[in-house]
Amino acid sequence: LCPTDLWTKPIEMLMHRISNLGFHPRKARIIRLAANSESNWHQDGSERYYQVRLHIPLITNPDCFFETQGGRYHMPADGSGYLVHINRLHRVTNAGPENRYHMV
Repeated sequence: LCPTDLWTKPIEMLMHRISNLGFHPRKARIIRLAANSESNWHQDGSERYYQVRLHIPLITNPDCFFETQGGRYHMPADGSGYLVHINRLHRVTNAGPENRYHMV
């Protein structure tokens, strides 16, 4: 891990907790999905490897969904984290009136 100016104590504590759970975080970022927008269907990386990203919803609304070929899932901002297979076909949709923010 390589701390930056945005590396605050809560971020540091979270990254250490993730490491202590046996994961190997390489980087962290906060991503925004604008209101009334969606991504294209895509996959990040080859299916030959097990690749996941940990999503922690920070700000969301009931009209935000993570979609896979298996279904559509809402991730509430209740402190939970979600492991997402990024090397499988997926997209995200925010049909709500406010931006969605996830720490990834």
